[in-house]
Amino acid sequence: MHREIHSNLEKQIVPNRKETHNSILSRMVTWTKEKVAKVAPFAMGAFIAASPVFSSCTFDSSGLPMQKDEVCDNGVDDNGDGKTDCEDPMCENLIQCNPVEDCTNGIDDDGDGKSDCEDADCKDHVSCSEGLNCDDGIDNDMDGVTDCDDADCNGFAGCEVTEICTNGIDDDGDEDVDCADSDCATHTHCQENCINGIDDDLDGYIDCNDSDCDTHTHCIIPDEVCNNGLDDDGDGKADCDDPDCSSTAFCTDEICNNGIDDDGDGNADCADSDCAAAVNCNPETNCNDEIDNDLDGDADCLDSDCAAAANCNPEINCNDGVDNDLDGNADCADSDCVAAANCNPETNCNDGIDNDLDGNADCLDSDCVAAVNCNPETNCNDGIDNDLDGNADCLDSDCVAAVNCNPETNCNDGIDNDLDGNADCLDSDCVAAANCVVEICDDGIDNDGDGYTDCVDADCAASCVGYANECASGDAPGDTCFPGFAKPCGAAGVCAEYDTDGDGLHDCVCE
Repeated sequence: MHREIHSNLEKQIVPNRKETHNSILSRMVTWTKEKVAKVAPFAMGAFIAASPVFSSCTFDSSGLPMQKDEVCDNGVDDNGDGKTDCEDPMCENLIQCNPVEDCTNGIDDDGDGKSDCEDADCKDHVSCSEGLNCDDGIDNDMDGVTDCDDADCNGFAGCEVTEICTNGIDDDGDEDVDCADSDCATHTHCQENCINGIDDDLDGYIDCNDSDCDTHTHCIIPDEVCNNGLDDDGDGKADCDDPDCSSTAFCTDEICNNGIDDDGDGNADCADSDCAAAVNCNPETNCNDEIDNDLDGDADCLDSDCAAAANCNPEINCNDGVDNDLDGNADCADSDCVAAANCNPETNCNDGIDNDLDGNADCLDSDCVAAVNCNPETNCNDGIDNDLDGNADCLDSDCVAAVNCNPETNCNDGIDNDLDGNADCLDSDCVAAANCVVEICDDGIDNDGDGYTDCVDADCAASCVGYANECASGDAPGDTCFPGFAKPCGAAGVCAEYDTDGDGLHDCVCE
């Protein structure tokens, strides 16, 4: 029974090679009811469960499974190619995957967010162009304007309206009435008559006040000629009396100190006869009153008019006793002579020059009476060049008789004979005096002839401190000792009976 069912089922399937699973199942059930009505229900169920034709497949002519068809409106990727419904190429030719906008149903058929005439797809549709239906009383393009009121109908035979220029109505609906409408620009009624006192073109201006009349003979007013004695523009005023001439050169007064020919007569400032009485056109009359008499901005000697005035020229001779510039001050009393040599004291009293040209140079000039170099060296023992002659103290000839400028005459009397602050051997003048010779403490000679040599000489007490010139502690007279300086007696010495410095140690002397 199973083979029969399967064989007949294949016959049912083969003619419809791409039949869907649901269709196959439906025909299979019908055929089974007719042919195997007596088969137990369980056998039928078992058959259906076991049969391979009930898988989710379509079959080719040989009964082999084929790829499943895409259902284009169920939101499922039926054939497993990764694309759903209308995205799948199998659905590309279906109507539901290629919707067309119906331009008259008020629905957004193609899902682009715009319906009917708002959709660009309907731009050429008859119901979406007002221009094709300008007399049906319908707003065909749904732009809120109907028939001839719609700009789409401009030029349409039934929509051409001409402005009537004399009825006070906006006939063509452009919001301009009669002559205010450019359509009436050349209409006779809209041309301004320039001599009738009427605002013919209704622009608010009458006759010559209307710019349309600018070139009309009646409205052309001649300009005032400002120097012909005539009232050229007919306003009752001629030449400079006419305000029209206020800015012309002919009607402008000459300003006498600005360098300009203000009245245009060819002469500027003082060269113009109009300025004959002007103060600045007359010379400075007083060159010594500190007043700008001619008002030219310069007073007295600063004015070129005073170039030759005596008081405007400097005192030319500062040593002749004459007030050359007539300013009331002669020679050095005149400020002009402030730099004159003879008007200044001898400034350098030690340069051999007669600086003030008074015939006396340096200390011979009374100006130098207080100059240091013009007075003798007053202190010959202070190390200062008191008279600034380049020589200080004893080097200055002024000090030739000074006591301190003569040598120490006695080097062994305990007196500072030359008053230089140093007596006897302390004075450099006594360096060669016998009593002033100094004991040399390390040469083995009694240099000062006092019977004591080197460190044994009391003169060497300071120089010999710290050296072994004495016997060691505990040494007795006669014991051997070793002086710190070389002695004539050699390296070894002997402890003496005496203690010269009283320190309890015997002196170390030669044997």
